[in-house]
Amino acid sequence: MDLTKLSRKIYLIIRYILYEKYAFVFFFFYKLVIDPIKFKFKLEVKNPFIKNRTIYINIDKIKKFLIKKKTIKILEIGTNLGEFSFKLHDYLLKKKIKFKIISVDPFLHDFRFVSKSYIYKIFKHNLSLKNRSKNIKHLKLKSLDAFKFFKKKKFKFDLIFIDGSHLYKDVMNDLKFSIDYKKNYKTEVFLDDLDYTYEELLKIYKNKKVLDNLLKKSLKINYIKDKVNFHPGTLLGVKELNIKMSNKKYGSLSRVI
Repeated sequence: MDLTKLSRKIYLIIRYILYEKYAFVFFFFYKLVIDPIKFKFKLEVKNPFIKNRTIYINIDKIKKFLIKKKTIKILEIGTNLGEFSFKLHDYLLKKKIKFKIISVDPFLHDFRFVSKSYIYKIFKHNLSLKNRSKNIKHLKLKSLDAFKFFKKKKFKFDLIFIDGSHLYKDVMNDLKFSIDYKKNYKTEVFLDDLDYTYEELLKIYKNKKVLDNLLKKSLKINYIKDKVNFHPGTLLGVKELNIKMSNKKYGSLSRVI
């Protein structure tokens, strides 16, 4: 490891010890103390940064979209540790609803100071529990490559959940593909992390030129912390594709209507 990378690691460790105790616990408890992956413990490794997954997905609110007579086919764009698909899996299994989930994530980036390769190992470890791999298939691909594969194979989905890269270019690709599915197959599409619509932000900033300049500079930014915190790529994708979203929230998910 060169000095620059080492300095970066030290900086991140100090930063998260001081400001994010859960990152500290995650790194030292899971990886250095018991490491369920290394010792093959049947223990699910959870994301310590998210205390309550119902903030992310409220299954009770999307229940009506999960009740189908046939097998439900679900696409999850963006996997991380698998919290979303695993929660869906366990719920549907309990309700004796037939389903298949395809999750897509290339695992290209580190999470905090945990390496992308270790995040992928955690996901595979969690997937091996409760016989989940029987109903969940994972594609370690960029979403755009996965979309091309689905189109070629003429895959159909009943539900699509978008929570992949939040960068503008990637969100646009994910939305275009999903909207196309909605039109052709009447697929229900849900988008995560639409914190504000453009119109809502305009009321906050009260200056269209200032807001437009901020968004223009944010095409390669994942998250903005300014007057309010939001994901600019998600907001811009919805705005530029003129997508109508439901006012009803499903956890942190918004439904395309």
